[in-house]
Amino acid sequence: MESKWYKKEYENRYRLAGLKLTLYGSPQGRTAWRTKPYLLAPHGAVDRYVGYPAISREKDVLAIYEKAFKNDWQVLTCANGDAALNQMIRTISKAAKKYGNDDRRNLLIHGQYVRDEQLDSFKDLDVIASLFSLPTFYWGDWHKEIIGDSLGNRISPARTVLNKGLKVTIHTDAPVALPNLMRAVWTAVSRISRSGNVIGEGEKLSSYEALKSITDWSAYQHFELDTKGTLAPGKLADLVILDKNPLKVPVDEIKDIQVLETIKEGVAIFKR
Repeated sequence: MESKWYKKEYENRYRLAGLKLTLYGSPQGRTAWRTKPYLLAPHGAVDRYVGYPAISREKDVLAIYEKAFKNDWQVLTCANGDAALNQMIRTISKAAKKYGNDDRRNLLIHGQYVRDEQLDSFKDLDVIASLFSLPTFYWGDWHKEIIGDSLGNRISPARTVLNKGLKVTIHTDAPVALPNLMRAVWTAVSRISRSGNVIGEGEKLSSYEALKSITDWSAYQHFELDTKGTLAPGKLADLVILDKNPLKVPVDEIKDIQVLETIKEGVAIFKR
């Protein structure tokens, strides 16, 4: 087993908890690998441009997954375009068949252009969807220009993920976007773009669901639910005190909520 570096427990407040695999591509940068051409291709691109794979040889992708599965490493895969997601599904399915797939909690990170049938495959593979909610604000209008209204309204489809029975979390992807979790919650709940348009009304989360996606659902994702994610006897008492209740304020005020105090293991380490 080549897993001495992989730790599910902390040592000196630190652990290397998994393997990140980048099959990536930026949708807004039009480098995400798609099965259908972009409506608006980059200047100088080939006819019917669909982006491109980050790792073109599929056997190389499979080798990474097989090594991770063999050594029981959690794999966190960054992918956005639906062609890259197909590649992920094909290769991770083979690794899971070869080495088993019991409680690995592998992740799809971003998944902005994921299709419905791909989510069905991820459910079968027990993959957690960690979605990037902030692009609905920053680039939502641009997405609709480059891939069309119907697909653009489905970027980071958090409601569909939940409806299909997958586990979901959200993240900021800092420094791509500012590491402000209240803004991430706000975008997941409102799905408002810079121009004020709603990017996919049917994909909104409730405020409660969005908060769970950055607390106990995230703690589960990282194998840390027994110590983090909720306030309960025996847990670490890691928490923040906010100036407003995100469950009670109007949705548009969520993005402006401030952290007044940060408490780590019961000790105040920051006060505004």
